[in-house]
Amino acid sequence: MIIAVPVLKQNETYYVSPHFGRASYYAFIEVGEGGHKVLEVVENPHIQHEHGGGRAVVELMTSKAVEAVIVYGIGYRAFTMLADRRIKVYYIPEKLGSSLVTLDDAVKMFLSNELEEAVEFRERHRHQ
Repeated sequence: MIIAVPVLKQNETYYVSPHFGRASYYAFIEVGEGGHKVLEVVENPHIQHEHGGGRAVVELMTSKAVEAVIVYGIGYRAFTMLADRRIKVYYIPEKLGSSLVTLDDAVKMFLSNELEEAVEFRERHRHQ
């Protein structure tokens, strides 16, 4: 299974970005019973889109055969477009507050079923 995570980079460490459509990068990770492997991290070519215009980002997810994304929050339009493509959305727990979660920790939470599968969109504006 391939999952995607919007990320930002601080020093040499990737953290889950608070913004889905305007993340600096996207990490594509292959997950399975044996753990996980980062396939690639790509710069977001659509970082300057207007709010709510994440169609190109969703197309990027589709082109990489993504089956799930891990986010802090996501807007209605992006959530709906992902759902239409049967790409599941998983939320970083709100109990973590405004702390940044590393990419590695987010994937480990996914693998250990600690993330909530989204049933509706949830905007997130704490990390601006």
